Amino acid sequence: MFPYYEQGNLVPGLNITSYNAQYINCATPTSPGATPVKILLCPSDPDMPSPAVGMYKTYTLALTSYGGCSGTSPTNTVGTAPPSSRTACSTSTAG
Repeated sequence: MFPYYEQGNLVPGLNITSYNAQYINCATPTSPGATPVKILLCPSDPDMPSPAVGMYKTYTLALTSYGGCSGTSPTNTVGTAPPSSRTACSTSTAG
């Protein structure tokens, strides 16, 4: 999704091949997963801290004002953008 958000610059730093990539990508405050993406922040969100980052255990996470959807569970193939989806964002008609 990052290239469509004009955030392609974050992609080279992401680890997408390791089993526990989500932890690697959020290991430090300067990790790619800790980088807020402006388009994912609602300007009128009164609960969003500044900067838009949070902590989970020892991991630093960028926050968003919007929920995601990858189906009904992380491992299935049902939903708008399941992990195994071959549908490009540019061709999706999901609202």
